[in-house]
Amino acid sequence: MLGLQVVEWLVLIQVLCFDLPRTGLPAGGGIVEGYFWACSIALLFQVMGILLVLRGRYRAGGLLQLASCLLHLPKGEGILGLIGGMKALRYGRALAFSPS
Repeated sequence: MLGLQVVEWLVLIQVLCFDLPRTGLPAGGGIVEGYFWACSIALLFQVMGILLVLRGRYRAGGLLQLASCLLHLPKGEGILGLIGGMKALRYGRALAFSPS
């Protein structure tokens, strides 16, 4: 999921910085710029979620991963993030209930 988000983010940068000015449309991009910022926040949440899971904070990391995939869920690629977030949450719950 992270790889797909990075590729989409790079394509949006390409469109906003190079393709959009050539079209003659007003600067700023409107919907494209708004989607770029939403993707940027989702990418940040995904990275933070992965880092939290790597540090052993499975529940918090899983929640961040679930939040980051919501934007991409209608396109289908968000299912990968949903699966990863659910696995992290399940693992965190299993650790919480296991006797130490």
